Amino acid sequence: MTQPRDVQVVDDVALTTSGDTVIVLHKGPARIPPFTAMCGHIDALVASGHPSVLVLQFVLPTSSPPDGKTRAFTYSETKRVRAHLHCIVTVALGDDLWTSIVRTVLRGMSTVGGLHGIHFVEKSQEDGFTRLRSKASSNTPSEAALRQITASLYAALDLPYPP
Repeated sequence: MTQPRDVQVVDDVALTTSGDTVIVLHKGPARIPPFTAMCGHIDALVASGHPSVLVLQFVLPTSSPPDGKTRAFTYSETKRVRAHLHCIVTVALGDDLWTSIVRTVLRGMSTVGGLHGIHFVEKSQEDGFTRLRSKASSNTPSEAALRQITASLYAALDLPYPP
């Protein structure tokens, strides 16, 4: 199993990397500092020899969509790192309304950011793991490892890990 690097917490968002994958848990709102940290993790993976990166992010209902300034920033940064992104899986953890909100926001951001065809929104942790593993390389963490890593992100935010 590829061990995760240390967990970083930025504005109620926990992030880490393992293999060729960035794993993120959003408890707080989508803002510039956490997105900057995520792009920093992507850059670090590319610099360490992973030209194609996967991102698995979980968005809790306590989070909120990005404001205008953050959307503008994410568009420019997404275009900058786009060539290195193989797959992005966003899991909207919450009810159907929350999933619809996340899906709608990300659909617009994906279209503008050139992520059509590589960005997927799922509604359960299980679906997120399955989707990510369907795009996995030999450097992508196993499903069991992803579960352990996700649990460490919950712990970093002082949240109970769901069953």
